[in-house]
Amino acid sequence: MEHQNIGSALILSCAVDVEMDLKPRLAAALGGGVAKEYDILFVGRTDSEPAEPMVDELKQALYQLNRTAHLSEDATQAKLERYWIKKAFLQRRTLSYRSTFPRGTHAYALSGRMARRMARRLAQRMANEAHDLDFILADIAMVGLSIAYSIAPPPIAIYDPESNNNSKQFLRESVLSAISIRADQPSTYPPYDDVAEIWPY
Repeated sequence: MEHQNIGSALILSCAVDVEMDLKPRLAAALGGGVAKEYDILFVGRTDSEPAEPMVDELKQALYQLNRTAHLSEDATQAKLERYWIKKAFLQRRTLSYRSTFPRGTHAYALSGRMARRMARRLAQRMANEAHDLDFILADIAMVGLSIAYSIAPPPIAIYDPESNNNSKQFLRESVLSAISIRADQPSTYPPYDDVAEIWPY
């Protein structure tokens, strides 16, 4: 059967932007044997994950600063603290971690074994459950039916200039900006949709 010849697969949403240094980022994140053991590797997400390093600390610190900033006599100090907290988070080194609750996924790599498994079962499962591929891959990761890792920070972001619901997600060096397809500045955006509300203060 044709699915026996499928190797690994990289699946992307139809509208994405990518970090300029995608290849070295992935190489750095997949060290330590991760590349040999994953079924699913989530490379693009619009939302953070509970298991993701530094995320809880970021949310707590920004929430606390935003809550108390108006009470502070030194607004400049609070502004500086916020700046350095955000800067440290955005400049963290690329890493991979076991994914347990992936949300807003739009770019993922599948191992050869998982790609063949999907080729055999995907069409029937999508028809039976009326769910997209994103939901199904996230679901099997959450219930432990696959070995799933996520890359942080995500080096692939959603970008669709024709959509009113476009996610404005951080990229340090956008490929589309470098080739003059994007006029906005993704380096100024929050890292995830679920921190967007507390990010700009």
